[in-house]
Amino acid sequence: MRIGAGVKLADLAAHEALIRDYPAIAQAAASVAGPTHRAYGTIGGNLCLDTRCLFYNQSQWWRESNNFCLKHKGDVCHVAPGGKRCFAAFSGDVAPAMMVYAAEVDLEGPRGSRKIPLADLYRNDGMNHLTLEQDELLVSIRLPKPAAGAVSVYEKSRIRGSIDFPLAGCAVRLAVEDGNIVDLRIALTAVNPYPQMVTGLDVFVGKALDDDALDAIREIVRKQAKPMRTTTVRPWYRRRVVGALARKLVGRLAA
Repeated sequence: MRIGAGVKLADLAAHEALIRDYPAIAQAAASVAGPTHRAYGTIGGNLCLDTRCLFYNQSQWWRESNNFCLKHKGDVCHVAPGGKRCFAAFSGDVAPAMMVYAAEVDLEGPRGSRKIPLADLYRNDGMNHLTLEQDELLVSIRLPKPAAGAVSVYEKSRIRGSIDFPLAGCAVRLAVEDGNIVDLRIALTAVNPYPQMVTGLDVFVGKALDDDALDAIREIVRKQAKPMRTTTVRPWYRRRVVGALARKLVGRLAA
């Protein structure tokens, strides 16, 4: 399936083939902000969403009174004052859901076109989190044919269930055969400057999905999530939440 970058999020959320074959993507699109935002917002915009931080997403006078920050006119990251890197968090919903399907994106610029994995569109840098060149555009997304028997889901935690960005979000794709895991992919959002594929899940392939496996999956996710003080909610809480989300969603898909 190929999706143009200008497709509205509301249209993605209601697309029958997407709901059937790529349910996590439809669910993620349906969870973005409120109905009005989804009616106007595009998938390209959500994938290229700027990183967010408590010290950045403020008014000009608020920023100035705080001597600005590394992401805007300043030379200090208030989240990690001892460092020289911005830790603003990527908070898009749809990227992790597409990444568990190994989505690719088409980019166009004056030097021609190129196709890259969606995961490679991002880097671990809150100031400059996109690998897009300044004169490039994201024009479309390609989704491979879904594997038979695989199921997926996306869910996020947020302060208000109506319009808020995620405090932590998790997409899971799972395939189970004869009670054993055949394929397991998990991607996270809002806990790093980039949407993150969880690594180290291959150890579960061929194993039964019991409580011990679910607990181990939760701990792997917790260890790889690196939230910082970019929201009003403590990093340790977001780390626990995203681990709990992963465990719950994997268990739900296996039920």
